[in-house]
Amino acid sequence: MKRQAEAKANREEQARQEAIKHARLQHLEARREAMEWTTRFFRGELKEDEFKVKLRACMQKGKLKMSDLPEAVRMLAATVGDRLEHSMGGVSFTERCIPAPPNGKPFWLMETQVTQVLYRAVTGESPSKFKGDQLPVEQVSWEDGIAFCNALSTKLGLTPAYKGTDNNCDLGSGANGFRLPFEAEWVFAAKGGQNFEYAGSDNIDEVAWYDKNSGKKTHEVAQKKPNGYGLYDMSGNVWEWCADDYSNPGQHRLGASKRAYRGGGWVGNAGGCEVSYRSRLSPDYRYNYFGLRLSRSLE
Repeated sequence: MKRQAEAKANREEQARQEAIKHARLQHLEARREAMEWTTRFFRGELKEDEFKVKLRACMQKGKLKMSDLPEAVRMLAATVGDRLEHSMGGVSFTERCIPAPPNGKPFWLMETQVTQVLYRAVTGESPSKFKGDQLPVEQVSWEDGIAFCNALSTKLGLTPAYKGTDNNCDLGSGANGFRLPFEAEWVFAAKGGQNFEYAGSDNIDEVAWYDKNSGKKTHEVAQKKPNGYGLYDMSGNVWEWCADDYSNPGQHRLGASKRAYRGGGWVGNAGGCEVSYRSRLSPDYRYNYFGLRLSRSLE
């Protein structure tokens, strides 16, 4: 009986190893095919829609994730609702592919607010009043956000979106690196394809940490209900800086005296958490209810 049990266990282990080997081979073959289709697309042999269908088939066959593909291919393959996971030194975060806002283009947006562990891994700094790896970073200014965007982009081998790291920085075009979202993008993403007062619900307590339920502190990200696009804490926890010159929505404008912010925070009232609410402050302003959520251009 013992020999039979050992033999059975050996057969099962051999079958398991063969399945792992087969899956690895499928994965490698699918990745090779994906790169072949990409090459043909760039040669003009495939139309974009046809290319995306073939690429998706490769990903399904080889169980490829977006993170298994080179950045240039990810940008081409991305479709609305995709999740893209990044990992850096044991710290991970996720982006969501957001549909095009009116008169805009699809874009990537972080699923959660920037956490303290991510900010520390990139900058080596820990500026927050409330300490905790999964708490949102706070006490960061608009200018700190610009510097963080460029530093994170560099760490991940992406082209920084900004030239410079202060209020006079220039937002370049065509870069695949991180940037602050424009207000129109932020509002569209916060709505999540829905029409609620807050991001994901008309019941603020379902989706936001604010002055009535926060206990006078920030909370770990992604503890409340997400909105329709799978984004957490778009209402509440910490305010989020946007790219815009407050007086000229939709424009980055070098040297703007006031920068826009959105979303509400742990110390604010329910009105500040409404998707429609906007306000402004100096780009060098820091306090313990200001944080970050980064975006990236998809095209």
